[in-house]
Amino acid sequence: MQRYVLVRLFQAFISLIAVTIIIFSLGRITGNPLDVLLPLEAEEEDRIRVEKAWGLDKPITTQYWIFLKNASTGNFGESLKWRENSSMGLVIDRLPATAILALVALGVATVIAIPIGVISAVRRGSVFDFGGKLVALFGQSLPAFWLGIVLMWIFAVELGWLPTSGREGVKSIILPAIAIGWFQVAALMRLVRSSMLDVLDSEYVKLARIKGVSENKVVWKHCLRNAGITPLTYFGLILG
Repeated sequence: MQRYVLVRLFQAFISLIAVTIIIFSLGRITGNPLDVLLPLEAEEEDRIRVEKAWGLDKPITTQYWIFLKNASTGNFGESLKWRENSSMGLVIDRLPATAILALVALGVATVIAIPIGVISAVRRGSVFDFGGKLVALFGQSLPAFWLGIVLMWIFAVELGWLPTSGREGVKSIILPAIAIGWFQVAALMRLVRSSMLDVLDSEYVKLARIKGVSENKVVWKHCLRNAGITPLTYFGLILG
């Protein structure tokens, strides 16, 4: 067990280092960062001053070490778009809106996916089951950004019911929550359906039916409770 944990920790460390190298390299692959920081007509002395201020005059290995040290303390430097604002500060400022949107999208996915998944499993092979499979197919095939554009075009541009952007209360959350939650609806519905099919064929479900327990109670209380382990695990992955 100890060996397994150590190996996994070592693999995580190597993966983390690889990710930091890739992120650091992306800013250099496209060219000299000075071309982004300064206009083309900048004087040579200005280029030298900015190069020294940002540490771009140091060797590439030294630059990477400084980047790694700063990143480990949460210092990701200044924003290139909003100057004099730290990148981490901008992320923290927008974190509440992101968290609210993620939770609402997860709620939308849960409310839609669980009933469809349960009913599809109970009515296996029916028209409803076929419709549920279509929902899962289209949900996992349609990109969220494309669905978001379509939703904005219909409900914001054509109908004028909802805003396209901003934070104007509940109305501003509806479209992005549906666009983000749609993929999760498809994935969660398939998990619920698969888990329910396994549980519906179990012996204790057959025994409950023999004892005269109502079908609604068998499905929504006994089956769903035991089939919820896999979807709960998936919830953890989504929130992560």
